[in-house]
Amino acid sequence: MILHIDEADLDRCLLGHKETIGGPPVRGAIADTVAGVFYIATAVASGFSGLPLNILVTIGLLFTFYGIRNAWHWHNRKCSDRQLFEEIKDMNRTEIRSSLVAVKGCDQVSNRFLLYYDNGWSCDFLPNRKTVDPGDSEIGFLKKYISEEFGISKSDLKLTFVTEKDSEKQCVEHDNEFRYYHYRLYSATLNKLPDGWRERSFVAPNGCKCRWLTVEEMLSDPRIREINYDVVSAIRDYI
Repeated sequence: MILHIDEADLDRCLLGHKETIGGPPVRGAIADTVAGVFYIATAVASGFSGLPLNILVTIGLLFTFYGIRNAWHWHNRKCSDRQLFEEIKDMNRTEIRSSLVAVKGCDQVSNRFLLYYDNGWSCDFLPNRKTVDPGDSEIGFLKKYISEEFGISKSDLKLTFVTEKDSEKQCVEHDNEFRYYHYRLYSATLNKLPDGWRERSFVAPNGCKCRWLTVEEMLSDPRIREINYDVVSAIRDYI
């Protein structure tokens, strides 16, 4: 998956970890602590007294305190590569992560795919749901969704993961703002068609207006091509 991250957000994240990137700062902290102890030992062994001794001991104590402080600070703020990766991933500006199911017909509609009409977009879409992670558990979730929403028996439905795609396009529901999308595309094959599904157009049990279209028919439909060309081209190229 491609991450879409604002440069300023990334800069703030990396600056927040500047002390833990590029090598372990704890080495410098240990060096300062050792230097401080060395100053104190040197001052005591030098035979100085009075003000010179106090100055050397003070310098040694400052170095020791500074080294211990930095070591403690690093220990509390240390960041693993995995933690940094997760922080960067959380800055991802992808707006929509959807899983799409290209349900391919059989019998009379064997070369066609199931689409339903979405009133919000005024366009036909593949059955879809918000992506569920991890991907290994998603097939069961999607089979349940298609079975319950479209009235297809789970035993007559076989789902296979196909590919993942990133896309940037205008969103009709948000005043045509450009938004980032990430799709997971699945292919579904039917062992048999439910009653009433042999017609090119029909109404599913969930009340959705559905129809069977070939890839060529999708691409020749101006509205589908305008809104969903990226998805249709993925079906054409991968299924």
